[in-house]
Amino acid sequence: MITDVNIISFIEDHNKKLESNGHQPMFDVNWIKSVRCAADAIHESVNQSYGDGPYLDHLDYVALNAVKAVAEAFDNGMIDNAETLPYIKVIIFGCYFHDTIEDARLTYNDVLKQTVKFFNEFSVQHLAADIVYALTDEKGKTREERHNDKYYTCIQSILFAPFVKMCDICANAEYSKRTKSGMFAKYKKEWENKNQDFFAMCAREKEEIMSPIKKIIYCKLNQLFA
Repeated sequence: MITDVNIISFIEDHNKKLESNGHQPMFDVNWIKSVRCAADAIHESVNQSYGDGPYLDHLDYVALNAVKAVAEAFDNGMIDNAETLPYIKVIIFGCYFHDTIEDARLTYNDVLKQTVKFFNEFSVQHLAADIVYALTDEKGKTREERHNDKYYTCIQSILFAPFVKMCDICANAEYSKRTKSGMFAKYKKEWENKNQDFFAMCAREKEEIMSPIKKIIYCKLNQLFA
């Protein structure tokens, strides 16, 4: 594992904490386990790994960044449980599936077929698939070409995609820092060039409801790269 915190244990503990205080649990554990298992199987099918471990380690860490931000925002009265519940699942799906087109040879339509298994509403299915598509690298010979202006513009155009991308950046950066990889310097440079773009998102009602979690992960990244 690349983190000492198990995401399922964290979610179960937080749900129990909420229930003991008379609140509705924020996270559907069985649903998350199903999404997690599906994404893991897709990456395993192409023998993808992350460092010395399975690629699921990375996906877990991306999703853990997201659920920790959600939990922190709720625990501090920054978001309302009832308002945010409909969006949490879309974000978590995005965290687990964000690399399936780029690294696991899925097409957009393949991802869309996966969303049908986890969401009932047509609009939500497409939003979840759009987040994955937005986080897929552009074609290019170098990292700079793959992460060009079009790539970041696409991320900014999709609801919740910037937040999922920040969770991904955080997971990669913390791993590279822990392993003393040269990629940490690249992540830092990219963040310095693009952090204001991530923060200055277009004002949208649903995005504003979830803006506290965006600010939490944004601040975490600034501290990480300070």
